[in-house]
Amino acid sequence: MPVLHDLRPALTRIDEKIFRLLEERCQLLWDARRNSMLHDKDYDAELLDLWLEEGMECGMDEGALIKLCKCLEQLCQKPGE
Repeated sequence: MPVLHDLRPALTRIDEKIFRLLEERCQLLWDARRNSMLHDKDYDAELLDLWLEEGMECGMDEGALIKLCKCLEQLCQKPGE
């Protein structure tokens, strides 16, 4: 059984990928908003449904997925929005 010390390089690589994807996602949303595309509440609901469906298939906690999705929405808002 691998110990955490042995897993750290792999976990770090995954975390770095997650941050790059989050940055890309936020940038797309910022660009869309800057180009006068309005915030779409239907998209927010679809996003939550997607996260719940995909996450629960992986055995993740529903409550934690909802919190994560809300955090993602906040993360992708520019300061002052």
